[in-house]
Amino acid sequence: TSICRTAWLVLPSGHTGFVMILLSRAVPILSETTACLAGMTRMNPGKFLLAWLINSVPYMLIAVYAGSVSSIENPKPAIFTAIGLSLLLWLAWYIYHRISKKTIIKKIS
Repeated sequence: TSICRTAWLVLPSGHTGFVMILLSRAVPILSETTACLAGMTRMNPGKFLLAWLINSVPYMLIAVYAGSVSSIENPKPAIFTAIGLSLLLWLAWYIYHRISKKTIIKKIS
């Protein structure tokens, strides 16, 4: 059912697909699912690539740096970075979900 709930957010109905791609890094497998759904709904490839780059490049740079300063003896930087990035993205996902839910309720009312 979570994939079905994701599908309506990716449909080309404005900026929601762009936001979904930005926030999809927070949940394992969701980024791949969102990419497939964006292709199935014929999202503009340039828009998809821009959202994917904004999503992935900073995440990769932070993770690579944390991994480079970590070692077998001191893995804390990598562990704390992984936890911090996940918490940050989950918080962004939660805030976006709350805002979009309120917007939908206002439109229905």
